[in-house]
Parts: sequence; C-alpha cells; structure tokens
Amino acid sequence: MYSGRNKEKETDNGFIYPMLNRIINILYYINLVELLKWITVKVVLLRYRNYSDENFKKRKVRRARNHSIDLFIILKYLFIFYLIHFQIETNSVVLISLYLLFINSYVYFYYHIWEEGNIRGNYATVHRTRRKFINLFQSVLYMLLIYAYLYQIPFKNNFSFENNTVSFTEALLFSFSNTFPFNFDAIVATTNIGQIIVLSQVVLSFIFITIVLTQSIPKANS
Repeated sequence: MYSGRNKEKETDNGFIYPMLNRIINILYYINLVELLKWITVKVVLLRYRNYSDENFKKRKVRRARNHSIDLFIILKYLFIFYLIHFQIETNSVVLISLYLLFINSYVYFYYHIWEEGNIRGNYATVHRTRRKFINLFQSVLYMLLIYAYLYQIPFKNNFSFENNTVSFTEALLFSFSNTFPFNFDAIVATTNIGQIIVLSQVVLSFIFITIVLTQSIPKANS
C-alpha cells in the first residue's frame, strides 16, 4: 500500500488521532506567542525585502522568531510578578493568568513533542538542545509561580492555612509539593474547586515529566 511507512496519511491512523491532531493545530492559532512571532517575521522580511541572499534572510527570520519568544517569556514573568506584588485578583486577570498557564504548557508540548520537524529531528543543533533545557526550566518555574499565585490570592478561600494566613513563600512551597515528591501540610484544599486546582497542577507536572522522558526516545525516521 505504501512505498515506505512515511507515505502514510493522517487518516490511516484511526479517527482518534486525526481529531486530536486537528484540535492541537487549532489551538496553535490562539497562541499569543505565534502572533508575536508572525509580527516580528513580517517586520524582518519587510526590512530585508531587497536582499537576494535567501540564507541570510532565513537566518534573520530564525533569529527574530527566537527573540520574539524570549520577549514573550520576559513579559509573562513580569505579568505574574506584577500580580503577586500588588495582590491582584480580578476575574479578568485570573482568566488571563489561566490562559498564560495553558499557553505555557501547550507551547512546550507542541514544539517538543508534536511539531513534525522536532519528531524527525530536523532542527537538532547544540544551541537548540541547550535552549530546550532552558525552556523546560523556565516553563516549569512559570507553572510553579502561577499556581502559587492562584493558591495565595484569587482562590485562597478554597484552602485552609495553618496560621489562617499564607505567605507567598508558603504558597510556592505548596506549589512545589504538588510537582515534586515532598510533603507540605501547611496548606490543604477544602473545597472541590481547590482540589481541582491541585489536581490540574499534578496533571500538568505529569505532562512535563512525560515530555522529558519522551525526549529520550529515538526520533522517527525521516
């Protein structure tokens, strides 16, 4: 049927995979990181439109994409630090923080597991491999900070605290305890909403661990 397994189609793999693939690809288009990358690439291409060296332009585009990703990372950290420092808990801000939490996990999953070039190992270089490690570290750290914010500020009424109040350090330790194997009993979820938030962090942590383990598996043949 095929002249090699790599000639197979998406629909040759049942119906669950194609549906999930479509959903994941749709989520790609509601990603602020991609919008920022698209804008910066357009600016770069406009600036170097008269250059005939395609390799030069490709390198400039790749650099612009990476710079836009780094800019987004800095902005999302500034945002969460702002929320924590000023104790902001409006509904709109909480929704934005939840969206950024989702995007933080989705982006790492998409580009380290799902994206075709990564699966085939087309982009593997020394610097990209090192950048992957940095991205893993900052993505996990951002998840820990977001959940610490959620525990301490907007959803504090769904948890009981040992001293009836909670500092950000305690909230962060509780966040760490839901990701790494150590106990921190000063904070306990007391409502269904609180338990759901804790469960969501455990699931996201498992996804990150799964991604790390998947990276050690040999890539598909190109």
